[in-house]
Amino acid sequence: MYPFQKTLVFALFLIVSSAAVGDWRSLSNGRLILEDAYLDQTNLALVKLPSHNSTRWILTLTRNTEGEGSRGENVIVMYSDDHGVTFSSPARLEPNTTLTNAYSSIVVTNYTRVYVSYNMNVHNVSTFPDGKSFVRDDTLGEYVMRWSDDCGETWSLERLQMPLRTTEIDANNAPFKGSVKMFWNVDQYKTRGGAAYIGFTKVGTYGYLPPEEGFLWYSPNLLTERNTSAIQWEEYPTGEHGFQVPGGNREEDSIEEIHVVPLMTQQSGGGVFAVFRTSLGRLGCTATKDATGATGWVPTTFASFWDETPSAKAVNATLRNPRGPITLKRLQLPFAQGRYLLLWYNNGNTGYNNRNPYWLSSGVETREGDVRFSQPEIVLYDFMDQAANRVGYPDFVEDPVTSAVYIVETNKSMARVHPLPTEFVQMLLFQDSLRTVAVRGLVLTFHASDIGKVFPTPPLSVSDGWSVEIFLDHIPHTQNSTATILDTKSMLISVAGSGALRLVLNADSGYQFVWTMDTTCASLLNITPGKAFHVVAIIVDAAAHIVLSMVDGFLCDGGEERASGWAWLPADLSTFVNTTNATFRWATDLDSVQGGRWYDRALAVTEAVGNYRGSVEGLY
Repeated sequence: MYPFQKTLVFALFLIVSSAAVGDWRSLSNGRLILEDAYLDQTNLALVKLPSHNSTRWILTLTRNTEGEGSRGENVIVMYSDDHGVTFSSPARLEPNTTLTNAYSSIVVTNYTRVYVSYNMNVHNVSTFPDGKSFVRDDTLGEYVMRWSDDCGETWSLERLQMPLRTTEIDANNAPFKGSVKMFWNVDQYKTRGGAAYIGFTKVGTYGYLPPEEGFLWYSPNLLTERNTSAIQWEEYPTGEHGFQVPGGNREEDSIEEIHVVPLMTQQSGGGVFAVFRTSLGRLGCTATKDATGATGWVPTTFASFWDETPSAKAVNATLRNPRGPITLKRLQLPFAQGRYLLLWYNNGNTGYNNRNPYWLSSGVETREGDVRFSQPEIVLYDFMDQAANRVGYPDFVEDPVTSAVYIVETNKSMARVHPLPTEFVQMLLFQDSLRTVAVRGLVLTFHASDIGKVFPTPPLSVSDGWSVEIFLDHIPHTQNSTATILDTKSMLISVAGSGALRLVLNADSGYQFVWTMDTTCASLLNITPGKAFHVVAIIVDAAAHIVLSMVDGFLCDGGEERASGWAWLPADLSTFVNTTNATFRWATDLDSVQGGRWYDRALAVTEAVGNYRGSVEGLY
């Protein structure tokens, strides 16, 4: 560690990671399960095979050979006995009807019966009350269930119907006025003891339009009751209204795709937590201390990080997300110690697109009775199809045989499975306890006395990446000029007049890529951090072709001026990283530089958090 004498340290991490070829995060490197005109909402459950000491993965999907929204969507079932390497041929859950059925969820009981529930247009509604026809009918009708007692080989002829009580939003829905209910579910079943929970959305105006409200089904005996006619179901919250959009603009803003989790730890009170997407560019949430979810829900707000640093508090940091699908699940594998994983998009666009890349955060239960989240890592990306790709509707599966976590997802036409490296998951799950500075790949070390000195430029490899840290004892105010921190000709890092960090990559052709930290994040440097000092990070991930920034271990989110704190990099990074001079001069314009480090490899976001905490050991 360096002897830090001042009250402020300003750090920059510049990271370029390995090429997408071979990168497990690349969407195309997942194992293909199935391809069709429309595939959506993967859901997985594991059931123990009675004749083998092994587990079977049972997967459900919504499929439509005519494309999304066309009549005739149907739920299909597949299974794998080799941990997702190969799957059986798809079979329709409803083989003897053309009635639309979609958006399934799957759960295994304590005695290995498997239930699948899903939307179904049971009454074959295809016209509005005035007789005009409509096409999309996959979010209306009833919510029904079938089951299997032979590990998904065959399914019941009987179909159960779950209760949908008529609430205010149903009775006044447009244009049906309660004669047809509109709703859909993308949640996965969560369980506690013998009880089951699953969230869903009620729609007030045909076409996924406001008003919308969130509800959940609760069954106290689904996992233990063998007599299907004795299964109990309740729709919660009680009363006329469910969860509403934060801010209360119910007639204009949307709240959708509710995910509920029963809280398991004593400190959280054993209630229920719900998180959901909105049309406001942020994830909403609410919670109750009621173990059933019937009453006691606090007013909806926005989901937040667990970081308690002064900088994170100052920006009132919440999770930004477009109108795209998320998934929250509590892990059961021993190494996870009951923590959560959340898949989300980490951008504040308000539309249905911008679903690339996917980011992953870990979550912990709190004494307040909710779940809060870590700084996220990029977990799935498709650089070649940035805007059009709509990767989503994923599920996690934990396989006790392989002791690994997997993601299954679709990009609307291809379903894939992605094994996650266990060391990556473990690192992310316990990000809050990481307080060490990374040493692997450290190739240069800078001290306060090194200002103006000449150093050899390390290779700038697009396959292995590189990282740079810079420590400052105060915030430079440079008016309209810029202060150079380092300049290798191919890469310039400087402080702009706003106090934000700026990255410039110079191509051989003369083209420049210029990226500057958002001003909201930069403004954190003007906040006195107490006894701790500031650490700022800029991260360039060459495999995913993404640049982003951090302040004091907090990942910048774009603030008021941008939808995200990250941006896509140019397609041909190799033209930007050629080292045109063999040396560079360290911090010629800033006498406040107190030190720094240069790595010849990429650092993960979690490593950058650990570097920040490790750099302020004893003060944090």
